[in-house]
Amino acid sequence: MSPLVAAAVRPWLVPAHRASAATTVSYRIWHWNIAGHAYHLGSTTDRIIEAIRGSISYRSPDFVSVHEIATASTTR
Repeated sequence: MSPLVAAAVRPWLVPAHRASAATTVSYRIWHWNIAGHAYHLGSTTDRIIEAIRGSISYRSPDFVSVHEIATASTTR
């Protein structure tokens, strides 16, 4: 078993590290709750993807999340 797999299976094999109180890390997070079904019926042909891409590109975030991009139902 490789050391990485062993560590994943048995976490006590990985030495504990103390977090430094002096360390501060900042992240830029981009999130959009699209309300996909309510406003654009889950469509990806109404330029929503381009709007998302442009907004992300402009802001250059570290993490991205999108909520409700798809239709609420699989039937139309």
